[in-house]
Amino acid sequence: MERINFSSINFSKLQRLQLEEGKNARLYTNKHFKRELYKIYNQPNLTENIEKEKKLELFSKVDGINSLVKPVALIHNDTNHIGYTTKFIDSLKLSDMKIKDNDDEILSILVKAANDLRKMHNNKQNIIVGDLHFDNIIVDKKQNPHFIDIDSYGIGEYKPNNLPNTLYSYCDYMNYEIKYSKSMDRLSFMLNTFCFIFDKNFVNISLNEYDEKTYELPFLKDMRELFIDMKNSYSEAPDVGYLDDIIKIKKR
Repeated sequence: MERINFSSINFSKLQRLQLEEGKNARLYTNKHFKRELYKIYNQPNLTENIEKEKKLELFSKVDGINSLVKPVALIHNDTNHIGYTTKFIDSLKLSDMKIKDNDDEILSILVKAANDLRKMHNNKQNIIVGDLHFDNIIVDKKQNPHFIDIDSYGIGEYKPNNLPNTLYSYCDYMNYEIKYSKSMDRLSFMLNTFCFIFDKNFVNISLNEYDEKTYELPFLKDMRELFIDMKNSYSEAPDVGYLDDIIKIKKR
């Protein structure tokens, strides 16, 4: 994979993107021809950045998952890894999209994303997203989802760097152990799906509220059993399936 020296980047030809991610990194793209995205880490954690570089090298070799926004080049400051570039995708964060009555478009995006998560989990490189939330999934103009910020994912022998607040909140409330695993990825995806649809924390969604919402969004009927199961208390967090196992678009 190509390596770029930080000092060789002409920032006068780039524009900084004002996104929430700026807390952890600075994002830039070309001013006139948005072909590349530059991500520069804010925190110069040498040990963590060495691990990120090794993970990105592994991700660059992953094939068959078009939704995974892989690195194009690594950015170095002398010998230290400080960021990377990816292709630029004109998009919206999934979390910023609005769900409407009988919204098959949003449903289709969610099912595609779930299927892509399955592909990651089935990949021989042992990919675990970890920090799986809908700010880290973007949707292009053709309504295709893309998974971003892969420097925080787990791959091979390397674990993810983070877990989402939605998962922490749920596991703390239910008194479940939190761990990095594919099962937790699936649970995170479902939690974020419910939070996205109801615009509130999962633990605050009542069954009555859920049933009322099914009149607006009929596909929720397919997920009712799962919702109840996730509300029940067990000795450990439930091992839920993928959304595309639960909802079959073809029957609609």
